[in-house]
Amino acid sequence: MSISAYLVGGERVYAQTFVEKALSNGIALEMVGHKDWDSTPRGDVPLCDIVVVLKDVVSHKLRDWARSSCRAKGVKFCEVSQKIAVGLAGLRHVLQMGTDEVEQENRDLEIRLESYLGEALFNLHRTFSEYPEKYKLKAQKMGSRRGAISGLQESYVESMDVLLSSSKKKLKSSDDLERLFDSYRDILRKGLDENLVVEVKSVLLSWGILTAPVVGNKKSLTHIFTMLFGYYPEELSTLFDKPTTEEEPMTAEEEPMTAEEEPMPTPTLPIKKQIIEDIHADPFKVLGYLFSDPAEIHEAQGLTYPVQDFVDVMTELRTDFASRKRHSRQEYSRWQDTKFRWAQSLLKENPEINSFGRLRAIANPIWSSRISDKYSDILFPSTETTMSPTTPAPSTPAPAPSTPALSSHAVVTIGSLTITLSQGAEVYIGEITAGEVKVEGSALVEIEVYSGSTFKGVRITF
Repeated sequence: MSISAYLVGGERVYAQTFVEKALSNGIALEMVGHKDWDSTPRGDVPLCDIVVVLKDVVSHKLRDWARSSCRAKGVKFCEVSQKIAVGLAGLRHVLQMGTDEVEQENRDLEIRLESYLGEALFNLHRTFSEYPEKYKLKAQKMGSRRGAISGLQESYVESMDVLLSSSKKKLKSSDDLERLFDSYRDILRKGLDENLVVEVKSVLLSWGILTAPVVGNKKSLTHIFTMLFGYYPEELSTLFDKPTTEEEPMTAEEEPMTAEEEPMPTPTLPIKKQIIEDIHADPFKVLGYLFSDPAEIHEAQGLTYPVQDFVDVMTELRTDFASRKRHSRQEYSRWQDTKFRWAQSLLKENPEINSFGRLRAIANPIWSSRISDKYSDILFPSTETTMSPTTPAPSTPAPAPSTPALSSHAVVTIGSLTITLSQGAEVYIGEITAGEVKVEGSALVEIEVYSGSTFKGVRITF
């Protein structure tokens, strides 16, 4: 006698495969319908003997819809694991085709997992697995693993509207979530308990299904998973598959060259100089925005330079940016322009970055220096700074000279204050009354904050 079953999750082929495996193990399921894992949870499940949720390939929202719909209609509900033996045992239990062995197996699994994680992390694991939609990535915090985890924890706390502010403060720390992710990584790498591995993969897949549309591309999602968990569920790749079209046969001219046929590029610069020139040419292509650690940038962007050379270049650049002593005036101006073009590409890639402050929060870990204020109104034209008609913009750098400055001195005037600088000088003013800024020579004036009638954080270099 067949058992009418409505399956939820995965693609139809995946669901049909489960039905066939069930039949070969003595459970005759008749699939009366199926809901894909990316379907919208609307309507109700049909009247049938049982609704089977393929828990490894279904979103939390779709699973909740199936469960509540089954309760409303009085239909049996069962979640099954990707591991067929465990899944079929659960199915037999719900259909009352066996004993309490499955329930005991599930209890044993929970006991082993709690023993491995400890009580506190086990409770956090249950929260993360039950409410993955509450742990959302924050674009401005994805530059490092710790930053990304901190953003996830903040998203979870922000979703809990009923908490008192004092309770939210206690939950702000992301240390426990970081330890949980470290434990996931250990379970997956060591693989000592196959059932624990299956459980962790199931939880990460559910979170990944919800996160993939936010990230938007397979490459970024792969590296986010690798950074957080040291693992990427290949099942998620189907979410980024483009519709297949009939491929036209290649002509002889279109056939790709083999490795032996493809000519090797002739290097024209030493490798470290080439890296620097490539950064200038297309900074966003080389550096991206997801990671700040040079080795992680190298992996995430698929760079072909030797890793250590790239790490050395980034370390040297960041040291120079921080000290600003080893860059000439021309070099400094060129790097400012490069960072500006990187920011333009980032804003095209992530239009949700809607303020200069958010842009800087992402830029600072990557460059170890800030993007100049002078680009604020260019990058965010809708953000207007209220100033008197006679007062110039807060940052008024002199145009970058195409040739070395002829004079060894520069004169900067701010209101009634006049400063004369010699080559290599640097002056910092914490706060000064705002006024007209005049620059004679090739000095650079940067102002961090313009507030009312005051300039704050004025840095003058020559």
